[in-house]
Amino acid sequence: MATLPGSAAGSLRLEPVSGPPLSALWIPPAGEVTIGRHTSCQVQLPEGERSVSRTHCKLTFSGGSWFVIDLESRHGTFINGSRLTPHVSHRLHRGDRLKIGPWTLIAGYPGETTFATIQTSDRPGEAEQLITVVDTGRENIHRRRLELLLDCAKRIGAAKDELTLAEGVLDVLAQGTGYTVVAIIRPIASAEQIDLIAARGPLRATDASAFSRSLVRAASTGQIVRLKKDHTGAAVPTPVSGPASGSAAAGINNIHSIVSSGILTALCVPVMLDNQANLCLYLDSRVGDPRVHDDAAAFCQAVADMCAMALANIRRDRLEIERLRTEEQMGAALDIQRLILPAGAGRFGRLSYAMNVLPGRFVAGDLFDVIPLDEHRTAFFVGDVSGKGVPASIVMATTQSYLNASLRHSRDLVRALADVNRHLADRTPDTRFVSLWLGVLDQRDGTLEYIDAGHGFAILRTPNAPPTIIPSEGGPPLRVAPDYPYALDRLSVPSGSRIILYSDGVVEQQGPAPACEEFGSARVLGALARADSCEDDVRLLLSAVRAHAGTSADALADDVTIASIAFDAPTDGRTV
Repeated sequence: MATLPGSAAGSLRLEPVSGPPLSALWIPPAGEVTIGRHTSCQVQLPEGERSVSRTHCKLTFSGGSWFVIDLESRHGTFINGSRLTPHVSHRLHRGDRLKIGPWTLIAGYPGETTFATIQTSDRPGEAEQLITVVDTGRENIHRRRLELLLDCAKRIGAAKDELTLAEGVLDVLAQGTGYTVVAIIRPIASAEQIDLIAARGPLRATDASAFSRSLVRAASTGQIVRLKKDHTGAAVPTPVSGPASGSAAAGINNIHSIVSSGILTALCVPVMLDNQANLCLYLDSRVGDPRVHDDAAAFCQAVADMCAMALANIRRDRLEIERLRTEEQMGAALDIQRLILPAGAGRFGRLSYAMNVLPGRFVAGDLFDVIPLDEHRTAFFVGDVSGKGVPASIVMATTQSYLNASLRHSRDLVRALADVNRHLADRTPDTRFVSLWLGVLDQRDGTLEYIDAGHGFAILRTPNAPPTIIPSEGGPPLRVAPDYPYALDRLSVPSGSRIILYSDGVVEQQGPAPACEEFGSARVLGALARADSCEDDVRLLLSAVRAHAGTSADALADDVTIASIAFDAPTDGRTV
């Protein structure tokens, strides 16, 4: 092989800007140059790139210009995105993008350079030039990797799932490292198993069984691990980053078993999210593969960091979608709950009421209703289901609907309550129970019959007297004792009186830290002492609870229900 000086005039440089690792091509302005996979081509591209034909295309220099001719290549030759017609000469201008297989090369016309030649004859004039790939050095590699990282960021920035993320990364990993097998793997159960997200490379080499569990196990501890051979040919596992101790070290010691698969070197890089290896970048090179760049680990680490950010965005978007879906479902549940509850205010003969139900977690577990049993008797109740959120709201809806139906059917408090108690015992989990205060007021004489099933929050406000707690023998909450014999309590309610019922969310509402003092019954009585009507009872008590909590009603710690029932209220002759 001899070296001949190239002419500055007309020399062609093809600079790769995308595709597997490839250095620039320098071509002198003489004769024809064929490009393809076959050994007869002056520019021989790697045999493994099957998108390149054996004789793909040729370059010719004529009249001071370069021309490209496609040689009926299977996958085509392209200039600036347009596929060339086979055997038709197309002029190549400075800055044109020539695409051959996976490579895109930019055409340029540099100054003086040198070319390697092969002497095929004893006569110097018959020397045939062989176009070779000239190593442009580490600077070119770094520039190419920067381009790859920018391309990677663009690809994965819009990824909506892990598969799309993986597809945007694999080609970048292969082009930037020289490894022929690249994969995205999810470690499962301390890497005893793996979930193969996506892979590139020879078919058998990308099967999940071809990857080393030990290598992935070591990387799943948060360190970059590389396997390569030493000067004796033995497999030497090497942590690139992080301490090799504990389980990681144990995993590394078993890595060499993969050499039996023909693996010469392998690299595994964790994608860390929330201090855990959520995914791993796995790369290996086998017998007969091209040379791997020694500094591939640093490049892979940069890709892994980008993957971690993209993965965080994917999960954040997924959580946002789930949040919106949950809110939509909660909104539907709240609409149903509003259909079950009565209007915020109403009147039944000499009885009127006002109420407000505020959920602590979007939907409430509190129940309230006012039910006319006949011309003179009106039932009303307030209850509280244990727990919060959707499960409590379901039990609330069941209890309210069943109690309403039972009262209308039997018109008897004890029987209706027994029916509901048995129903809850048969149909709800034993972790759920319902406290309930149930009363019936006879509007003819003001007789109040009531049962307190583990509730305890009922106040009587008579004319010209302070509010007082209604006494009760009481009983356990519903569902606790399915066959409990609840008994009636009776009280005479003077005309002009009000009965105020509320849930435990009122008295148990805590104030700001650090004291976190509960609202308590004394504050309830104090707030109601200033009220003159049903509406005042609800408004003033709720305002006092909000002020104590130091927050808005939408952010109260528990469901809050307040209802006030007035006896012998002014009427316009209508009934509700």
